[in-house]
Amino acid sequence: MMGWLIDLFKEIPTAGVSKERIEFLQTKLTDAEKENATLKEKVAHLETESETFKTRLANLEQENYRLQEQIRVQSEVKNFDEYALQIVRLLAQNDSHLTIKELEMVLKLPRIQVQYSVDNLLEHRFLQSYRPKTIGAVRYGLSQTGRSFALKNSS
Repeated sequence: MMGWLIDLFKEIPTAGVSKERIEFLQTKLTDAEKENATLKEKVAHLETESETFKTRLANLEQENYRLQEQIRVQSEVKNFDEYALQIVRLLAQNDSHLTIKELEMVLKLPRIQVQYSVDNLLEHRFLQSYRPKTIGAVRYGLSQTGRSFALKNSS
């Protein structure tokens, strides 16, 4: 870079002090270039380390989301009565969509209890409703959250 300038100054007859100054500056330049190379290596290492940390952070955020969702589901399950859990089990066993009337008949529960439990399960996203294109009552089936819960708690 500045090598040609240094060579030019070497050719000029000057006092010994100037030559010493040039040698001193050459040493400083060499030291600065070495330090620059070392810093570039450190930057490369830190960039690699940064990418590793970004990946780890993304994985931890994903795990955190999964655990929060698990905690949310578990806390919501505490709000369910035995009738709501019976509905989840029934829908999971049959892998079907049933109406309130069909749930009432199969579980032998009063309509008000079935409707309350279905509403509670809908509110907590354990069920999803489905209305047939033809005339008919609304049908209820397990959502992804409901299926996941049923799968983890089947025995």
